[in-house]
Amino acid sequence: MPGTQAVNVRLELGQEISRLLDRHLCTAREWFPHQWVPWGQGHDFDGPLGGIPWSESQSQLPRAVRSALVVNLLTEDNLPGYHHALLSGPSEEGPMMRALAQDGDSGRRAGSRWPGSRRDSGWRPCSMKPSSIRS
Repeated sequence: MPGTQAVNVRLELGQEISRLLDRHLCTAREWFPHQWVPWGQGHDFDGPLGGIPWSESQSQLPRAVRSALVVNLLTEDNLPGYHHALLSGPSEEGPMMRALAQDGDSGRRAGSRWPGSRRDSGWRPCSMKPSSIRS
């Protein structure tokens, strides 16, 4: 049965995923995009704002890095779609998967919080900063 195999894989990986997520949460430092974006170097590019056309020569990043950033945006923005299968079956990983999805979202929004860490979620990371918990 295909469903049985998926459950077995989840059971085998569950402890390792929990350990790695806890390690990540214990070592991750809170950051916000506005702290890293050099807004003073920005330009309005062509489009609704009537800016200048963009050309590849304006980028200070190598082509491989730009490609990696595009892939990162595509996968991070669709993270809920990727973990839907894990949430749709009967399992105890739901709170952990919601926290992983929120972690992926944290870099795109200033002031992001961890909805998976609420008291009712059943999931407890090893150390949560008060500023990162949504009430």
